[in-house]
Amino acid sequence: MDALRGRSCRSLDRFHCRNVLAGIWTTAWLNGVVWLAHAVLIVSSLFTSQVVRAADNWPAWRGPFGNSMSAEFGLPLVWSEQRNVKFRTEIPGTGASSPIVWGDAVFVTSQEGESLRLLKINRQDGSVAWSQEVGQSSTPRESLPGRQSFHQLHNLASPTPVTDGEIVIAMFGNGLMAAYNFDGAQLWKRDLQADFGRFSFRYGYASSPLLIDDLVVINCLHQDLTSASRDAAPAYLDAHDKKTGHLVWRVSRTVKAEGEAAEAYGTPAVRKSDAGEQELIVMGGNIVDAYDSVDGKRLWSHSRARGTRVILSPTVVGGSLVGMLGKDGMFLLKMPGTKPINEETLSNQSITWRNLTALPETCSPVAWGDMLFTITDNGQVSCYDGATGRSHWRRRLPGKYRASPVAADGRVYFLNDQGLCTVVGASARYHRLSENQLGDRTLASMAISQQEIFIRGGQALYCVTRR
Repeated sequence: MDALRGRSCRSLDRFHCRNVLAGIWTTAWLNGVVWLAHAVLIVSSLFTSQVVRAADNWPAWRGPFGNSMSAEFGLPLVWSEQRNVKFRTEIPGTGASSPIVWGDAVFVTSQEGESLRLLKINRQDGSVAWSQEVGQSSTPRESLPGRQSFHQLHNLASPTPVTDGEIVIAMFGNGLMAAYNFDGAQLWKRDLQADFGRFSFRYGYASSPLLIDDLVVINCLHQDLTSASRDAAPAYLDAHDKKTGHLVWRVSRTVKAEGEAAEAYGTPAVRKSDAGEQELIVMGGNIVDAYDSVDGKRLWSHSRARGTRVILSPTVVGGSLVGMLGKDGMFLLKMPGTKPINEETLSNQSITWRNLTALPETCSPVAWGDMLFTITDNGQVSCYDGATGRSHWRRRLPGKYRASPVAADGRVYFLNDQGLCTVVGASARYHRLSENQLGDRTLASMAISQQEIFIRGGQALYCVTRR
């Protein structure tokens, strides 16, 4: 971000300036903003300081903006096991959670046998500052009626932790959630299954916690089996005080979808409305809906006629949402600009476009400038015009994909599950910039902080840098 200090949009090339603003304001094409380079300056001390702070840290799943975008420049483009790796730190156990970064601290969760752990790693040298056992549990693999079971690709260490620079929240797929300070002292601990009822996910809980002001927000969107079992829980969202873990609000999320179609494994998106309120955007059960982060009140909803389970997370870009509900395909939904007084039901006229081909299943979409990028589990990458949904190009990348792509510096980084990262230009024309191979299995999404990329493998955490 040093390249931005004291410089205006005029002094940057049009492409980079537009995309920096895209990273901060989440894409002008969905806000209806006309691009006027001479009218926008990035020299305001307040604005610039906010940009730098946001770019320095990667505090949660999908980063500082919650959409897999970073406003940083000067990121690594080429690396391997022998080149541009600042450190490679062995991580005991396994997990699919992504690393998060705040200052010199990198946090990651792991499951080593039955031990569920939160680790703090020094970003300067990769040393493990501390490793705390949050609890113990085995990963249920057998599929039993009304009982949670886990897909073979992941375990209880799938939710990504979250931090605000003072407290770090670790969450695990068995409902165990705990808060620690940066010295490793546990502040509080909760067991959501013991408190609110048993999970019934067919493929295992994987949603990540969110920190919104003083609240830790959790969503549990599984099949509602309360009519058949007393210890089952309805689908719900809840918010806890980040300092004490005490429940602040909890709302049941009732949907008409049945069976697997009622389940969602993604993490809610957060968007700030035109009036300044922060809304939780939730996708799953054939419904996209929004909740007030202060009290959990449902603000608006949009129902789709059909679908199946949802794995990826919704992506907020400006005043719109890129979503997907199974067989109903990927769509762009225009959200209300102001907080409705009464709950509002959005009609099909709110859908700007819909796409039914090359649909992503696991990997969440990412936007850059006026483009949207997706990748399927089998490596089919698509670039769309964000405003119209028209396809610019489509290519096949090698391997299988579970990690969501990240966008920064006019590039999109696609990481497959065998350690190969393909970097392409964020452009309406396909341009492969590099291919980078690490010798580890990689299911977790990457993190970006202070011009470094953090990659969590099956055996180790890598810090990739430019040298």
